[in-house]
Amino acid sequence: MPNRRLILRTAEAAARGHPDKLADQIADQIVDTVLSQDPLGRCGVEVMVNGHFVVVAGEFKTRARFDARELVRCLLEEIGYSSPELGFTSACPVLVSIREQSPEISATIDRSGDQQASDQGVMYGYATNEHESFMPLPCRLAQELVQCMDQLRLSQAIPYLRPDGKAQVTVAYDGDGRPVAVTTVVLAAQHEPDVDIETVRRDATERIIRAVIPAHLWRSDTRILINRLGRFTLGGPAIDTGVTGRKIVADTYGGLATIGGGALSGKDPSKLDRTGAYYGRYVAKNVVAAGLARRCQVKIAYAFGEVDPVATEIDTYGTATVDEEEILTWIQDRFHFRPGEMIKELDLRRPIYAQTARYGHFGWSEFPWERII
Repeated sequence: MPNRRLILRTAEAAARGHPDKLADQIADQIVDTVLSQDPLGRCGVEVMVNGHFVVVAGEFKTRARFDARELVRCLLEEIGYSSPELGFTSACPVLVSIREQSPEISATIDRSGDQQASDQGVMYGYATNEHESFMPLPCRLAQELVQCMDQLRLSQAIPYLRPDGKAQVTVAYDGDGRPVAVTTVVLAAQHEPDVDIETVRRDATERIIRAVIPAHLWRSDTRILINRLGRFTLGGPAIDTGVTGRKIVADTYGGLATIGGGALSGKDPSKLDRTGAYYGRYVAKNVVAAGLARRCQVKIAYAFGEVDPVATEIDTYGTATVDEEEILTWIQDRFHFRPGEMIKELDLRRPIYAQTARYGHFGWSEFPWERII
């Protein structure tokens, strides 16, 4: 039998100190602060971060009270922006512009005691059996790389690391869609000026990359590319503006599955961009975990003011073990796609969102949408 050509798939992830991730983490810290005081509170938060200031803007309907400026500064300090040498610190000005949520939207969300869709839109969930997390392997490995880099920095195990950084992983798949090797690992690690690039590359290879990438996925020709432009001492908001939602691809499935058009961070669970994406993942993961398919995408479409979705579809990419119509029946018997029921089943009106803005919204066992029924 002739050999079938390997298929290469790539995904990236950003460290906590990356400007876009700073914006996401600030937005979701505000969501958690609201929900910790007011589980029925509503907020839509957008954040912009650059070298001169942080902007927090959005719409709220809540009885929660908090100091947004202090919240921002504490979070920046926690992530590591405390030294003036970084060109951006937690002491920067924080501009806050917030207003009341539209009364028309508020009325629609909670009418007749049954929450209706607060917007129109299409949301997707995805799962695959190629990793124990039910996530695409390149995406999961990239997220674990930046997580490891952050842990080594924050613990001072590698004291010269600075907050900014990214990782990218390319995995080779066989003709049956099974991962067989990591072909390329790309890492960008911000560092102190007095450290030579070879030290950075050696430590990143041995203490980050080889600590994360499983040994059985290495090949003799696996490429490791670390700070290929040379020194990386300037980073973060000092050189790049960060905006909420700009890492939605990296933070969901790494571009290896379809995602909806709305960002997730900064939104309370009444926003279907967020809740629909979480519930879609919940359903897709349970389909794969039940052995009904090796891969599954769930598509849910809503119309403003409606209680039930206007469409629910699945795609198993030819990997189903039973007819897809049987899988749809199985889903409809077990899952409930009304907004209020999704929120209740996953217990989403609580402060669990700051964690999602760190290393991705999916694949981590502490999130309720990762539960297997």
